[in-house]
Amino acid sequence: MILLMLLYSVFTLYYFRMKSHVGRTRISHSQRFFLFLLHFLGNLILYLQTGDIQILLFYVLQLIFLTAYILLWRGIYKNASRLILNNTCMLLCIGFIVQARLNTDKAIHQFMIVVAAGLATLLVPYIMRQIRSWEKGCWLYGLIGLALLALVLVAGSSEYGAKLSLSNIGLPIQPSEFVKISFVFFVASMLRKDTSFKRVSLTTVVAAAHVLVLVLSKDLGSALIFFISYLCMLLVATQNFLYVFIGLLAGGGASVLAYRLFTHVQTRVQVWQNPWIDVTGDGWQILQSLFAIGTGGWFGLGLYQGKAGSIPVAIKDFVFSAISEEMGGIFALCLVFICMEMLLQFFWVSTWMKDRFQKILVFGLGTVYGVQVLINVGGVTKFIPSTGLTLPLISYGGSSALATFLTFSIIQAYYIQREEEKKEEEEEIRQREIEQRRYIARQRAETVKGRSVQRRR
Repeated sequence: MILLMLLYSVFTLYYFRMKSHVGRTRISHSQRFFLFLLHFLGNLILYLQTGDIQILLFYVLQLIFLTAYILLWRGIYKNASRLILNNTCMLLCIGFIVQARLNTDKAIHQFMIVVAAGLATLLVPYIMRQIRSWEKGCWLYGLIGLALLALVLVAGSSEYGAKLSLSNIGLPIQPSEFVKISFVFFVASMLRKDTSFKRVSLTTVVAAAHVLVLVLSKDLGSALIFFISYLCMLLVATQNFLYVFIGLLAGGGASVLAYRLFTHVQTRVQVWQNPWIDVTGDGWQILQSLFAIGTGGWFGLGLYQGKAGSIPVAIKDFVFSAISEEMGGIFALCLVFICMEMLLQFFWVSTWMKDRFQKILVFGLGTVYGVQVLINVGGVTKFIPSTGLTLPLISYGGSSALATFLTFSIIQAYYIQREEEKKEEEEEIRQREIEQRRYIARQRAETVKGRSVQRRR
């Protein structure tokens, strides 16, 4: 499995280097071979370790879904990005294996959500194509986002000290996952044309309101994602480093103030600095995570050979620790590489966009994804304080899975649109070249004809 993961990561790098359509198609087929073989081996190990026939049935259902998902995307949208599609399936494969190892019932529940989300988001490129005025709803995006976050603050249920979901009022969803998308739409639509100081200040006030509500809800991970993503989008839109510098100063001051006002922030920072000060309490989670990563080493202990189930919240926030322990550090690093290669593809798509709104939007969605991956991995490895974020498509969580599918599908929609435009441009160039050649041929024919007439005379 480690070898297959390495091969997949290497072939993904070669995909970026390939310029021809034929070369990328060949690499794409190799990627799919590696991911399906890895998926088979992982589920085979799960079955051999448990002897549970349910694992085999679950594997067959996953295989049917993954195959159908790839075929539907390639059948409906001929110009869809193969790399985004393959990486999505690889992340899903790893997520299914790890979740089934930790909790089969939750893995099946997550699978049902993934199937529904995957099929529903197939319509996103079609909808994005039919509605051309996405950039005109800036205030609508901002108000909807703030309203959802405020609803969580007022009526949300607490989980590990933070208000995240609306399960108290019968809605088992985490609105902040979807507000990330509406927030990016808001910023992109606000800064698509006007980047004056007044416009930037107005946008910053609304963005700061999003972050403030999240901090009051103690959802520090999402607040950090919004903050970093906004600064990155602001830099791309204005190309003014002064705004970013001022934003970092303001963010630093707000962090110091939050540390002094909120005890849960103090606890997170203290545990990050020295988890041994409360081994059986607040430091237990991060210590178990570090023990798991260290025990697994480079090559891992093997599925069911470690104690991944003893890591608190292993199937959600600390799934990376479980992967590191039983599949190894090399496997875990390759997983991070795949996520970063996905991020690189998103940024490339952003550079291809001609429309300013689309450019900022795709860049912002990619930044949100990349920052979430880095914060999750950084938290479980004690690089930064743990903030309670999921690892997209790997961790258990329905809202996170649906939001990630939406993000990927929106980027795919603009990728498909740009590919179609490029083909039209290439066709126009080809037609112009043909017309030019015909014109030159006619000119030559007329010249030869004129010379023949002169000779006869």
